[in-house]
Amino acid sequence: MIYIGIGFILLLIIVPVLAILPSAKQKEQMAKRQQAMAQGIGVDLTRTEDPDPDPEKYLSNTGKPLERKISVAAYRIQRKQPDNWRRSVFPEWEIERVASQQSDDPGFGWRWVKEPQETTPNELTEFIRSNIPGFANDVVRIEEKKSIISIYWNEVGEEQEAIDFLKSCAAIDVTPLDTDEGSGNDI
Repeated sequence: MIYIGIGFILLLIIVPVLAILPSAKQKEQMAKRQQAMAQGIGVDLTRTEDPDPDPEKYLSNTGKPLERKISVAAYRIQRKQPDNWRRSVFPEWEIERVASQQSDDPGFGWRWVKEPQETTPNELTEFIRSNIPGFANDVVRIEEKKSIISIYWNEVGEEQEAIDFLKSCAAIDVTPLDTDEGSGNDI
């Protein structure tokens, strides 16, 4: 009887300790985040709008609609400030993954939520358009605001693709060309 009591007490001590240890999936996510941070990428955990249009997914047991938010990781990189940063106009843009509207295509596509401004270099816009289809369905949104480029994703695929996209996008020069130094007009 004493052995059963001791075994029960040990279980009460060991089970909570084992419950707080990270799972294999959590260890994999931590490794991805550490890899990104080692390459100069900031990692935040945040919540964003879910692109999945299934209305049944966000109903409570009583039928009340729930908030359509999902938890994602945001990988971020700061765009390098140009020498003439006071005269520069930094691009702001945002694209998000959306469900296909065609009944024969159950997949997802991309749409501009906020299109790049006219001052955004064509090189940046073309880079975004040509590299978006390469992302897997685990990326929810990509944006640039206040010279910070962010990718919001579920950390299901390879992190190196997201890191490479961020670094390549940040490396594109967005400084407007000065054609007339004396007039102060930016082109």
